[in-house]
Amino acid sequence: MTREQLEHVVRAAAAITGDSEIVVIGSTAILGQFPNAPAEMLGSIEADIYPRNHPVPTQGDPVSGLCLEVHDLVLSKYVASREKDRAFNRAAIRHGFVQRDVLLDRLGSMDVDPAIRQILRERIDADFSPHDT
Repeated sequence: MTREQLEHVVRAAAAITGDSEIVVIGSTAILGQFPNAPAEMLGSIEADIYPRNHPVPTQGDPVSGLCLEVHDLVLSKYVASREKDRAFNRAAIRHGFVQRDVLLDRLGSMDVDPAIRQILRERIDADFSPHDT
């Protein structure tokens, strides 16, 4: 999905729901901060969205697409831990979109079981470690 396509989805969702603020989650949220994100991060043909204030009627207000901040997006993908999420996260790291210390700081404030937190920390550390090719 491209930024233009995401904007179209957000406008359509706003028109359908009557809500001028549409929240974008999932991998397409990367387009909020990085409109020209690399193709390897834009494989999804779907946008995961929801109206922030539904049901709030609007009177011709401009529409806003509220996207997850990239560190929060990457952390959500570490928790989901599907292979496509791991690939997305490695690409975000390779392209310099996220910082290890910010991820670990936010991980520390997440409400997850300590054992899960440790697993996620290890995955983050592994993904930031240089690998021999």
